[in-house]
Parts: sequence; structure tokens; C-alpha cells
Amino acid sequence: MTQRPLLFFPVAEVANRTKKQSFGGGSVQYPSTERQGERLSPKFEILSNVLNDQRATIQQSTVGINAEQVLVFETIGSVEDFAKAVSKIVGLEWLGEFEREGIIPDDDFYSLNKDGEREDKSLIGRLYLVFTNTTAMNQLLSLWRLWNEAPNFNCRSGENRGKAQFKQVFKLLKDIRKWDIQDRFEESNILFYAFGRKTYRLPLIEL
Repeated sequence: MTQRPLLFFPVAEVANRTKKQSFGGGSVQYPSTERQGERLSPKFEILSNVLNDQRATIQQSTVGINAEQVLVFETIGSVEDFAKAVSKIVGLEWLGEFEREGIIPDDDFYSLNKDGEREDKSLIGRLYLVFTNTTAMNQLLSLWRLWNEAPNFNCRSGENRGKAQFKQVFKLLKDIRKWDIQDRFEESNILFYAFGRKTYRLPLIEL
């Protein structure tokens, strides 16, 4: 059986709080719930199906985490206490976060000036790394579907108690994907040393 590469992370920590981005009295335009569903529902479904299909072959180690089981939530802006919400889903494990700067705006995420007109200014975002398994991914998919149907679903009681931060994540979510080669470069701090860019590091011991 082919051995899959293991990723090694330090103790999970939270990066320094992102400074609020200044837009000269303006704001950031985010997609509607309907648009988010159109954009990202296929990705959630694919990730869930991939994990279900690979559950017999994905290997775990007491000293490492398999890349197939690390999800990256890429948001525009940041979400406070997201780690606490992650802990509410059994099988999800917080790995860390780091800041992204210079994100190019698109038709879904862009800044508005004080007059409500679009400006092509770069955006600030966040990458959240979360370990998952098939059961947790299916719960996450169910939560995503619920948010698409009822964005203000109850998080004060019942099975979704304490998961309110997921609403904000889903609203700000630009992309969800598996950890990939681009992240390997960023989290091994290559961008920091090459370009002087400040990032939060999750060091790689082995690929």
C-alpha cells in the first residue's frame, strides 16, 4: 500500500488578531447566502465524498496528520473564537490560523468606498487549518446545508449550540479545500524569508 505523506504540526495556537482593514469609511461587499451556496456547495460535497471514498485507505499516525484530512477555510476578514466552534464538532481538530494579505478582489468579494462604490483595493483574509475525519466532515456538510436554508439558525440551544461562529465563517468563506502545495510553501515560512512577509507559521517537519 502506498504510504501517504504525513504532516507535522506544533501545539495548536491562534495567530495574533488581524488589524481591521481600513477602507476610508467604506466596507467590504460579501456574496449573498444564495451565491455562497452556488459557489461552494459543490466543493463541500466533493470534499465529503472524497473523505468517504478514502476512509479505508487514509492512514493516521500518532506523530503526524495526513494531508488528506486537513481542511483549509479561506475567509475574507477574520472570525473570532472559531477554534471554540470547531471544538463543538466531534472529529474536528483545530490546527491553527494565519493571516493573508494582498488578496485580489473579485466579483464576489471587494471593497466599497464611503459612497458605496466599488474599489479595487486588495483585501485581508485568514486561513484556518482544521483536521477532520469522515464523520466530522459529514456534520460540517450538514451544518453548511442548514446555513444555506436558514442563515440565522439557532445556535443557543440544541445540537448546534456553540456553533455560531460557523455562520460567520460561511458568510466570509472565499474557499474551502484540502491543504495543498501552496500552503506547504506558506506554512513552512518560505514566503516570509523570501519576501519579508509576516505570516503565522505551522512548521513542516516532513513532507
